[in-house]
Amino acid sequence: MINVNNFEKDSRFNVYFKAAMKTYWLGLTVNKPPFDNLKLREAFRYAVNVDDIVEAAFFGTASRANTVLPPGLPDFWADAPVYTQNIEMAKKLMAEAGKSEGFEVRLYIPASDTEKIMAEVIKADAAKAGIDVVIEVKEIGAFNEAANNGETDAYIQFYTSTIDPDYIMQWFAADSWNPSQWHNAEYAELIKNGASEVDPKKRAQIYLNAQKVIDKDAWAIWLTHGTMVWIVRSNVNVGSIYPNGRLTPWTISFK
Repeated sequence: MINVNNFEKDSRFNVYFKAAMKTYWLGLTVNKPPFDNLKLREAFRYAVNVDDIVEAAFFGTASRANTVLPPGLPDFWADAPVYTQNIEMAKKLMAEAGKSEGFEVRLYIPASDTEKIMAEVIKADAAKAGIDVVIEVKEIGAFNEAANNGETDAYIQFYTSTIDPDYIMQWFAADSWNPSQWHNAEYAELIKNGASEVDPKKRAQIYLNAQKVIDKDAWAIWLTHGTMVWIVRSNVNVGSIYPNGRLTPWTISFK
């Protein structure tokens, strides 16, 4: 990613960025302390600086996420709240939850450079609010097992999705893969209804409402959808790029 800046400065090339069909998030395990307390989940959300996390991990090539669905989908929540770092608000919420002296969070991450960078920024941010983040790096198999079993307080996770919102959002209504151990009857019903709704407008509204339920329960801090980067010669017309960041070869031509 660092070399992208060099290509941007070179007139022989054009650089195209497109949000990828990935979702990175900082997940909070809600069925045990400390994050069984909604105010502490909200406090943690105010303690971190998502823009700095994404900038550090993706070297300025990716944009922050504010909801689970990538932009470009008809069900995308364009007006989702943008939570910016507010240490005073974080401390206020912690005090209301009886944790004015701070608390400890065990953060599990897979052994990946991207997640390691994210975790270090999160740790530094949280410390400003008096939250002690203990980072534990695990190989991917051990990480998945621990996260899926709800063994950690928080985790950084991502997955690659399709353009169908049901595929992206159904997992958080399931028992088989739901690392935050979050269960919400309203959300589960919305996901069930969305899977069978054939009217595009009604379906979009269902998934919009489902995103709002997630936001209200504050178990996920959305980080980024990653980025797809295409570098082409300046004499090439790149044509159309799909919402998932893929090129359409039949639209590519020479200028």
